[in-house]
Amino acid sequence: MRKYDDWWITNLHVCRFRSDANRLEIEEIEKHKSISPNGYNLTSGGDANKPSEETRKKLVDSHRNPSAETRAKLSAAHTGVKNHNYGKEMHVKTRAALLAANIGRKLTDEHKVKIGISSKQRWSSIAAKLLAANIGRKPSVKKRAKLSAAANNMSDIHRTRLSDAGKNRAPISDITRNKIKIAQAKRRYKEYQQKIQELEDTK
Repeated sequence: MRKYDDWWITNLHVCRFRSDANRLEIEEIEKHKSISPNGYNLTSGGDANKPSEETRKKLVDSHRNPSAETRAKLSAAHTGVKNHNYGKEMHVKTRAALLAANIGRKLTDEHKVKIGISSKQRWSSIAAKLLAANIGRKPSVKKRAKLSAAANNMSDIHRTRLSDAGKNRAPISDITRNKIKIAQAKRRYKEYQQKIQELEDTK
C-alpha cells in the first residue's frame, strides 16, 4: 500500500484479541468487496489468507509448462541422496494401501503407451551410462580368479546342456537384445544403489 501516495490510515475497530481482529478484518473486506481485482486486498483477510481468484490464477499459470532448465533443476534437487525417500523401505501398510487403491484400475491404451515409452527411455539411458562407465574397465585379479574357478568347476553335463541350448537357439532379435540390456542395467543399477548406500552409512 505504501508505494501509492494517495492513502490515509483510519482505525475502524479496537480489539483485545487477535481472533477478533481477524474476524473483523474478514468482515470489512467482504463488506467493501475490496479483494483484487475490485480492490487492493490480495486475500480474504485474517489468518486464513484465502487468495483471490486472480491470485489463484497467477499461481496456477506460474506452475504450468516449466522450462527445460527449471525441470532439470527440480530433477537434480530431488534425485539420489537428496530425495526424501532415498534409502527408505516402504512400510508394509503403505504398500498394502497402494495395492488396494490400484486394484481394478484400468489404464487407457494411450497411458500404457506413454508408460512403456518412458520406461524404455529411462532404462536405455541408464544402460548407456553403465556401458560407458565400464568401457575399458578391467576386472581385478581376484574377480578373474573367481570367474575362472566357476568355469572350471562346471560339470560336463552342464557344459553339454549349455552347448545344446546355444546350438538349437533361434537368433536373438534386436528387441530381445534390448530387453536383456535393460534387465542387466536394472540389476547393475540396484547394485550401484546398494554401494552408494553402504558408503553413506559409513560416513
